[in-house]
Parts: sequence; C-alpha cells; structure tokens
Amino acid sequence: MNIGSSRPVAQVGNDPKLVAFSQAAHRSGLMPGWEFQGGVSDAPVPAEQAYRWSWAEVLRPMMVKAYDVVDPVKAERRNLIMANPGLGRAATTQTLIAAIQGVLPGEIAPAHRHTAGALRFMIEGRGAATVVDGEPCYMEPASLILTPQWCWHDHANETDQPVIWLDVLDVPFIMGINQWFWEPFPHEIQPRSRPRGENLTLFGAGIVRPAGPRVHDGPSPLLVYPWDRAETALTELADLDTRDGGVTVEYNNPVTGGPVLPTIACFAHRLRPGGLTRARRTNSSAILHVVRGRGRTIVGDQKLEWETGDCLAIPHWTWVQHENRSATEPAFLFSATDTPILEAFGIYREELARAGA
Repeated sequence: MNIGSSRPVAQVGNDPKLVAFSQAAHRSGLMPGWEFQGGVSDAPVPAEQAYRWSWAEVLRPMMVKAYDVVDPVKAERRNLIMANPGLGRAATTQTLIAAIQGVLPGEIAPAHRHTAGALRFMIEGRGAATVVDGEPCYMEPASLILTPQWCWHDHANETDQPVIWLDVLDVPFIMGINQWFWEPFPHEIQPRSRPRGENLTLFGAGIVRPAGPRVHDGPSPLLVYPWDRAETALTELADLDTRDGGVTVEYNNPVTGGPVLPTIACFAHRLRPGGLTRARRTNSSAILHVVRGRGRTIVGDQKLEWETGDCLAIPHWTWVQHENRSATEPAFLFSATDTPILEAFGIYREELARAGA
C-alpha cells in the first residue's frame, strides 16, 4: 500500500434515501459527520491576508491626526487597530491583534486589566512608562514591555515628546473561545507600589536568578526586555551561524525558558546585508515589525516591500522568506506569533524548504 497516495474521502453520493436521511437529521439538530468531512480541506486555508501597513504613509500620519480628535481618557486608549482585510473584523491575524498607540506629553491612558495578554514594542519616543501591577516599566526605543493576562496596567507619558508604540494582544483568540473579561481600575491612576526596574533586577541577568520557589507555568516575571541586549545577541549569533541569510533569537521567560506569554511568543531577527532567508512555513500566524532597515518579505506569491517602522501580517501555513535590500547594512525585525497556543495543544507544525530550492 502506498501511504502517500490519495483516496476519495467522505464521498457518499446523493442516493435519495441518503438525502432523505440527511434532511431528517438536520431537522433533529444533527449533522451527519460525512457531510462535514467532505467539505474540509486537508491543510489550513488562511482567511487572513499577507498585508503591510506603512509607517511613513499610514500608521504615523494617522496617529498624528488622532492626537487632535481622540482623548485617551474618554476613549480608554488612543489606538489604531491593524484590521486584516481578509478577516472583516478587529483582528490582524486569526488569533492576534496589532495596533499602534500614542500618548501625548502629560497624558495617562487609564488603568484597566483583561484576560487578553498584551505586549508593547516602542517605535517612537522614549521615557514614557507602562505601569504593570504597580511597577513602572519605562519604554526605551525598541524595548519590549509585557502586560500579562489580568495585570493592572496604565500608560503615562511624563516626557515632553509624544510616544508611539506597537501593541500586540491575543484578543481574537480570547474572543474566539468566548473568555473575554475586562475591568477598569477603581481610579484613573494605579499606585506605583513597586520600585522602578524591580523585575529587571530580579530576572534580567539571564544565567542566574534569585533563589526561591520555581515557577513552571504562566507569563514571564521579566516585564522589560531592552533592545540593546537582543541586538547584541543577534550580532554575536550572526558571527557564529552563517548558514542562512539571517538569524533569530527568542525572547524567553527567564524562569522556564519558555515563551514570554502563554499565548504569544516574541522573536528578534537580524538579516545580513543582502541576505535572503530560507523559505519556511508554520501553522502559526505572525505580526512583523521593522525595527531598522529596508527589504521585502515574500509571502506565497506576494512581495511586500518594507522599511523602518512598517508592520506586516503574516498568514499561517504560507511559505515566507525575508530579504534585506541593503548590500551594506543589516536589517532588524521584531515578530510576535501565536506559537504557544499551538504548542500547548500539540499541533504546531513547521516546514523548511530544501536548501537551494
């Protein structure tokens, strides 16, 4: 028997007796399983589209306009969701939502908490703070800030310049399983009850941590991931591994070694000057942000040109390659994926194209 051969599946025909039986089943609130199986593809067919949101032409100009018309206290957040045209709802991929958020000098986006896990990646400005469960986490350029599930958080800009960052949340997943809970803080500002930098002091060393009880699940206790550490790791790895057009590191939970959030994994990428990565596809979807550089991402048969600040939606189970269009400078990317959700259920898949293919 050739296991790789195909055979018809759930082809039961349209015999009158079978049709009459199926109609009776439907009237009784039943669906014959062979009808369902016959309409199911043998691999995922993404509803989300590969898409690029330009920083220079769309994201930043629209946020600047929003400064004049949106009060973050009344609106709760001054944010612009990147709605994927293939989904027709407030979602960037099937499971993740990306948005840009802006806070003007002196403003505070009120404190609240929700069952969705969230992260912030700084795009423009520096020195504003996201306060997470009482600890101020200051946002430096390209820093990653976590606001794990059900943590109180507000955003305060105590500087003299506007700040804009990328939000990524697992809202579509949470809504899909109908587990959305949301609660406003009793006051607009939550007390700053923990010292600045506490989480980085305790868990930011990397190879050591404070002695004490071990945590085996949940989100990362490290809330702030400075970009300079990620870029240094990428540069050192690029010197060691020259097999591909780029290298990747994962932001991890320093206690478990796992992803930063139970539902979202984060990665930093460095593309060599002129580098082209090996084609790869996974059944996880991704949101991609260009930290620095210019290039293009080949998604299936589409070529999405990008430059610093742009954001991309990468559909699941689609072949992807990244290309650095500069022959002299490396390019740096940040990505967030829903990989932990798939891994938790044992259904994550990944394929690499043959070398030279």
